[in-house]
Amino acid sequence: MVVNAQINGNNNTGILAGNMYSNSSAVKCSTSGLINTTESNIGGLVGAASSLFVDSCFSTVTINATGTELVADVGGLIGQLNSGTIVRSGVEADISASNYKSVGALIGFCAGSTVELSRATGSLEGEEMIGGFIGYGSYCTFDSCFTDASVHSTGSACGGFGGFLNNCEINDTYSFGDVSSTGYGDIGGFAGLTSFSNYRQSFSNSKVESSSTYTGGFIGEAQQGTVIGNCYATGAVHCIDDYAGGFIGLSNTVSNIFNCYSTGKVSGTGIKGGFAGYNSYGPIIDCFWDVESSENTIAVGYNAGDIPQYLSGKNTSEMKDVITFTNLAGGELSESWDFVDNPYNDESDDDIWDIHPDVNNGYAYLSAVFPPEITNSIFQIYDSNKENETQLFVYPNPWSSSQDNINLTLKSVRFESGNYTVSLIDVYGRICQQEVLLIQGNSICAGETHFSFYFKNKQIESGIYFVVLRKQSKIISRVKLVVYRD
Repeated sequence: MVVNAQINGNNNTGILAGNMYSNSSAVKCSTSGLINTTESNIGGLVGAASSLFVDSCFSTVTINATGTELVADVGGLIGQLNSGTIVRSGVEADISASNYKSVGALIGFCAGSTVELSRATGSLEGEEMIGGFIGYGSYCTFDSCFTDASVHSTGSACGGFGGFLNNCEINDTYSFGDVSSTGYGDIGGFAGLTSFSNYRQSFSNSKVESSSTYTGGFIGEAQQGTVIGNCYATGAVHCIDDYAGGFIGLSNTVSNIFNCYSTGKVSGTGIKGGFAGYNSYGPIIDCFWDVESSENTIAVGYNAGDIPQYLSGKNTSEMKDVITFTNLAGGELSESWDFVDNPYNDESDDDIWDIHPDVNNGYAYLSAVFPPEITNSIFQIYDSNKENETQLFVYPNPWSSSQDNINLTLKSVRFESGNYTVSLIDVYGRICQQEVLLIQGNSICAGETHFSFYFKNKQIESGIYFVVLRKQSKIISRVKLVVYRD
């Protein structure tokens, strides 16, 4: 563990290491600190790495990158990663890199690598290829990852999850956090620019604002070879230039979109569509948009080629009815979506989608991925510590099934003594375990209290949980916990 580091760095700078090569590994590492630099390959954990294996590593970092020429690759965890693997790791990053390319909250530049069960929070700004998780990714796989980072770009290719994703596989992954750009195009709630990549069962809840072309709630611009299936976008899109869409800004030649929907308001002074801003001969099949919430009755702002045959606008009540997505009788579907319990013409058994009036504001959600109403509104998905007088800290995080206890530290400016309840809650609001904590002393306590939470259920599934501290019905503090099975 390296804490409160202060580094004035050159090329290849990280709090743990500047370079890590030749099949190195970093396991259960934690870093925090400040990096000031004018150079490239900067990371909160490692600056540049090749063939690196990272497991259960976390960084809380502020990076001030002020270089002006040929500078790139800044990440909250790793600046540049080649042929590596990252699992169960995360960052809270504050990155200022206004002249830099390839800037990401977790990784700046990533090639030939795999990232799983990892997350990023914070804020970042850069010039080109700026992403809330990964700046530039090439031949990478991202599986079960999420980000809640605010992202700003002064150039092109800016997204809530990825700036530019080329030849990548993205599965069960989602993004929150506002995305904005004063640059020159390709801005998306999930990815700014993408080519030859596959997106499966992912969503974006990011609000997007742009001053230039090709702006979308999920993707800014999808170039050839891109396949997007079973995804959705709920964030509002505002663009003062042309080609804004609730789901995609530009769907280019030989990209393929199927079983997707969008609900966000699409506004601005240029050409726009409820689902797509510009479609250039790209197939859009069995997709929908909400004509009421988007305030747009036009599917595609500008269409080059045939009008998509199975792209339909629905009012809000229809968008919240499973019949819209599974009944072939209306002629608006070529094939039923795959829902839990196989309604109407659904004959598939993968159970990709589900729908319930109390989940995801009533809209369809991905059964394997946590919908925004649960993760964002109910739990506010990230720690409430920053706004509270009482702060709750958890270690180890992630927690593995080989360990017995979670160690908790309670830091407080002011709170009453008495009985408190500590609960372990899953993302669906279910209490997995609950204990009573007695804090004794004066009527008003301050300082630190240390205690352990013993796991009774060692068979708990891998995933994201919340440790919640309550006094009666009032939530005092909460913190997110990543759990994985060994």
